[in-house]
Amino acid sequence: MMILLYIAELFLFFILFTFVVYWTHRAAHKFAFLWYLHSSHHAQRYKGEFEFSWLNLIGWFNDWRATADQWVTEILPLCVMLYIWPDAWPIAVLYYVDGFVLAEGITDHNPRIDIPGLAMGRYHLKHHQDHSVNYDQYFRLWDTVFGTRRDVV
Repeated sequence: MMILLYIAELFLFFILFTFVVYWTHRAAHKFAFLWYLHSSHHAQRYKGEFEFSWLNLIGWFNDWRATADQWVTEILPLCVMLYIWPDAWPIAVLYYVDGFVLAEGITDHNPRIDIPGLAMGRYHLKHHQDHSVNYDQYFRLWDTVFGTRRDVV
């Protein structure tokens, strides 16, 4: 029974984390200083090929602005959340694998990926065309709830 409770708590932690990342991503488009950092991410041109960089493993993403953007809008909020509830460390491991290994050049910006319900590939690239839509990171939940979801047709 305790393991089921722990899994439920991890799930709730993950949903809360996606909520925080959704809003920090929206803030990165609204506030000048955050946009200054985040715009570096939007300036990158992705070819849809395997673009993994070993520097991602240590938390470096393309340039100092993209790196600061990642730290301010995702990594630091996750650290604060983990400080409050350290037992959610498995979510940090999943985030690391996704954010540092897969997302940058394999899933997030791959135009060949369009999986219903997931916020990656073509769905995320739609955000690069229209900065007012598709802020979600993993699932299309918060874009749906807050009316910023635009599926790719």
